[in-house]
Amino acid sequence: MGDRRCCCVGECIVLDDDFDRAPSTSLGSNWHEEAGDWETIGYPPNGWLHEKAGTTPGEEGTADAKVMCTLPTIRGGELQVQVSIVDPVIGDVFYIYLGCTTYHGAGGEWVRFTYTDTDEWLVELSTGESKTQMFHPPDPLSTTTPVVACLDSDGFLMGAIASSGDEYPWNDGDATAEGRYAGLGHDNADTGATFDDFVLTSLRTTTEDCVNCFCHCGSLSARNNIQKTLLLTICDATDRALCLNTLSVNLTWEWNSGVQRWVSEVLRVYSQTDGSSAYSEFKWYLGCISLNWFPGYKDCCQGNDGGCDGVHHPIATSECTALKLRFGPFVLSVVEGCYACWDENDPDMAAIPPAAYPPQAGEYYIEITEAAP
Repeated sequence: MGDRRCCCVGECIVLDDDFDRAPSTSLGSNWHEEAGDWETIGYPPNGWLHEKAGTTPGEEGTADAKVMCTLPTIRGGELQVQVSIVDPVIGDVFYIYLGCTTYHGAGGEWVRFTYTDTDEWLVELSTGESKTQMFHPPDPLSTTTPVVACLDSDGFLMGAIASSGDEYPWNDGDATAEGRYAGLGHDNADTGATFDDFVLTSLRTTTEDCVNCFCHCGSLSARNNIQKTLLLTICDATDRALCLNTLSVNLTWEWNSGVQRWVSEVLRVYSQTDGSSAYSEFKWYLGCISLNWFPGYKDCCQGNDGGCDGVHHPIATSECTALKLRFGPFVLSVVEGCYACWDENDPDMAAIPPAAYPPQAGEYYIEITEAAP
């Protein structure tokens, strides 16, 4: 397959290089050897990218070696790199560089992959987050580990062992790199490094999304990646639901065994019936980007369209660039076991001005926005 250069505006893949070519100390015009002595080894169909300096056993590597792709992505700070690490040795350290301002590797962010034990990797981001991930190569003879790193222009950064089922690290806005270049590196002065199957992709073109690394609202320029902490606010409440108006709780991202979601705090709403101390509790979760009632917190949602187990999608008045996901209307009605705002069978039928008695039902909406910093 060799290397394939993207020559058409609008295509997503900038460079796809599997290094399946004759051994050479020259990598070609698509690569710049910033530090170290890089080469292609092997023969088609099993070639690799390799770095070493010298031939003395035990000294076949260059500390802080770096090789950069010379092809820029379409937009600054919007790129993904996928590559495979071949034959790692415990203690080896590998890098993916993203968002560099030149193909010399200036500026940018990085993801570091350290092989800490057999099938165990420590994945670290330049923004400070880290996670340990396990990966067991499926072939008993395989020693190849696929890894991925992604950077978006709103400062989102992630890195992962691509086929691991474990939680990976990501940052929701602190990555400041805005460059268009990416590359690879290592810090293995004794063992060097071997890579395979490098793919550099733009996250989007002027007309289409190419890669979705993060949960997002909208597309192309009218988009917003979803942060780790959000705010859920009840608004536009009427009639029986009036006491819910402006109540709010935070939602926090959780890995949830790979089915990622944002889970709310518990919202406790007391009855206004005279002499009552009853209450009902609400809890929700957002699943990129649909709203669901959390199991065990459904006493007050029986009257809603779609039922308590329904999946609720944002309505047309929702916004993305300044995040405002709007859901509803929801119904708060007189149902058994629901004491929010009023007891289910209020003995005094206390007045809600200007109405004479508590109405049988009320409506409300839910808005989800970014939490205050």
